[in-house]
Order: sequence, then C-alpha cells, then structure tokens
Amino acid sequence: MKVVRLHPIVLCRVAVFPVVCLLIRFAFYFLNMPKEETILSIENLALDVSYGVEPYPTCTVERRNVVFIKNHKCGSDTATNVFHRFGLDRGLSFVLAVPGRMTLNWPYVIEPRTYRASKADGGGFNIMCEHQIYNERIISAIMPFNNEYTTILREPFSRFKSAFNFFRLEWRADIHNTKPMLTYLEDILRYEIHIRSPSNTQSKKSCMGPGWTAGQNGMSLDLGFDNGFQLDVLDQTNNVTYIRQWLQKLQKRFGLVMIMEHFEESLVLLRRLMCWRLQDVLYLVRNVGHYKDKSTQSDTINMKLMDNYRRFNQVDIVLYDLFNKTLWRRIELEGPGYADELRQFKGVMEKVREFCYTVPPPSNDTQMVIPKSDWNEAFPVTGFYCLRMANRLYNDITYIYQKNPKKVPVPRRHDKVPGC
Repeated sequence: MKVVRLHPIVLCRVAVFPVVCLLIRFAFYFLNMPKEETILSIENLALDVSYGVEPYPTCTVERRNVVFIKNHKCGSDTATNVFHRFGLDRGLSFVLAVPGRMTLNWPYVIEPRTYRASKADGGGFNIMCEHQIYNERIISAIMPFNNEYTTILREPFSRFKSAFNFFRLEWRADIHNTKPMLTYLEDILRYEIHIRSPSNTQSKKSCMGPGWTAGQNGMSLDLGFDNGFQLDVLDQTNNVTYIRQWLQKLQKRFGLVMIMEHFEESLVLLRRLMCWRLQDVLYLVRNVGHYKDKSTQSDTINMKLMDNYRRFNQVDIVLYDLFNKTLWRRIELEGPGYADELRQFKGVMEKVREFCYTVPPPSNDTQMVIPKSDWNEAFPVTGFYCLRMANRLYNDITYIYQKNPKKVPVPRRHDKVPGC
C-alpha cells in the first residue's frame, strides 16, 4: 500500500487547534534533519563574494531613501542613530511602529495595521530603520522605488552570546544553574524543543509567541530566511538549494551589508553609497550590554559544545562569512582613495570621542570645529550633537509626530495581531 506523506503546512491547515499545528511543524523539522551532516560554506554553496559588487558611482546629490534592516544584537542601535539623525536633520518621513508596539511587527512580516507615518504631508516615506523581518515584496509596496537597502551583521557566536542574554534563553529553557549557556549548548535540541513548545508558559508571556527562538540563526531570520516559525512557511534550514538562492538574492538586493567588527570601514562605504557628508556618519556607541558570558571566547569552550552551536547555526555562520568577505571586496574595488578617507574618518572619530566624553560633559553650546579636508568641509561638533549621537532618537521622531497639526490617521494597536 502506498503511503502518502502530507506536507506539514497542509496538516496545519486541517489541524483544529493552533497548538497541534505547531507540534506538527516542529516534529517535521527534527524528523527531516539530514542523516549525514552537511557543513555549509561559501565554497560548497558555490557562492561568489563578488556577485553584484561594483564600485559605487561618483555622485554629488545625497540619497535620502533607505531601508535599514535592523538586525538584533549586531550594534544596530548605534547604526540606527545614524539614520535617525540624518532624517531628523532634513525633516524626512520615517516608517514608525503603531502606538503600543516597539517594532514593525517583528518577528512577523510587517502589515498595514502595524506601521504608521511620521509626517502628514502625503509625500510618502524616506527611511525605514526599525526592527522588522525583511520581505522585499512587502517593503517595496511601502517604500519608494529608488530606495537603497542596507543592514548590519555580527560575528555569529558573539551575537549568540548577546542574544542568549538579551532574550533570556535560560529562562525560556528553564535552566537553573550558574552556567546556563554551556548547559544549553550541551543539549541544544532538548532545550529548543522546550523553548518552542506551545505549552511553554515563558514563551507564551512574550510578544514573540510560541514557536519562536533566539537560539538558531537569528540574523538570518531578521533577513527573511524561512525557518518555519511563521505559519504557512516551511522550514528551509536544511535546504541547501534554498539557502544558496536566498543568499544570492541578498547579494543582489543589498547595496551594503555592514559588519559590526569593521564598523568604521562600513560607515565610510555607507557615506559613499548614499552620497552623505562625513558628519552624517559620525557615531557614539549605544546600548552596549554587560553580561556574564560576554568575555567567553569560542576557543575556550569545549569543542563538542562549539560543534553543537555551529551545526545549529550554520545559516548565520555562512551568511556572516559571505558578507564579511564581500565587504572587503567592496573596499578593494573602491581604490586607494578609500584608505585615505578611512584614515581621515578614524582621525575625526578620535577627536569626536575625546570631545564628547569629556568629564564633565560639554554644554550644549560648547563646540569644536573639524577642519576641512579632501573628504569634508569644515564643520562644528557641539555638546548638543554629542547628546544626539548618544541618545535614542526614536522618541524625538514620535514627539515631532505628536506635535504635527495635521494628524496622520494612526492604526489602532491590534493585540490579537502577533508581534512586538
């Protein structure tokens, strides 16, 4: 007798209860893990680090339309401040979360009832830079056709440690000892089954909902990778063909993928891509976490535990490896002038940090002047500008919105809509 294997999405659609659906999908994932381990790499995925990479054209007019996919725990708060400052200085329009929400429906795709405009002039949007799940089709329907796409990545294990702490994975996994991260790595599948279980009361209390986890390929999820978390989406974690095509689409669509470990190199490329001024990409580091496992290095952890981590996060690892190498390929194509500009930018940043971190802090009106160079006109940096670089400017943007005499219709928060 022929056995018919129903696809998990079909089973979900006929399931009476959502809990049954989630259990079916989770079981399908683990039952279909490859029997022989496949180690993903740029080489065995036949990826070209130069695919879609060309020197940025020389330009004179700044570009104002940009989508920044704010990847969690990748230094993205610091990067977002750059986009917030640029937009505020020019009175541009942002895509904001609706009142009562922190994100653009993350970790689900954005919906019309989960975002609002920051301005009421009917001119459309310029900047989208809050936490969301990348979906080009949906974002293209919201943003102008000529917007640029960018994001930021972080060395995967360093990011995992930060996410483990920030999203409280030990609490979600019910781990109660002095070394929760190592305990989790010893038996990842066991703890992931518990974390994702619909009966997990800790997960039910969060806006992410049951089925979600911060323990597996978190950067890839933010960049639209289908990991089976959202209903009617098949888990592609073990689909090598899908992974290759997904990465190639990102290579083709994103004008710049910044790397946290090479942040200043990335900002110089961002300035060139967007035709911005040097002062537009100044920064002060924001929202730095301090936690127990932060200093734990991968080479100090038992090899078996690191192997467990790598197998479970292969998509994030190859994602980072690809775009880290792509970053240096872009720098190479920018020519010798790039090194001179980077040297100038690093010198300016040293002066800015020395000025802004003065004790006591400089008053709002106190200023220093950055002299003219081949890469910038002379410009002042004030104590007030230091505050703007150091603070979260989302509240400034929403305050301007609240003062707007022409109130934009704001979608009401729908508590039944999942997301944060």
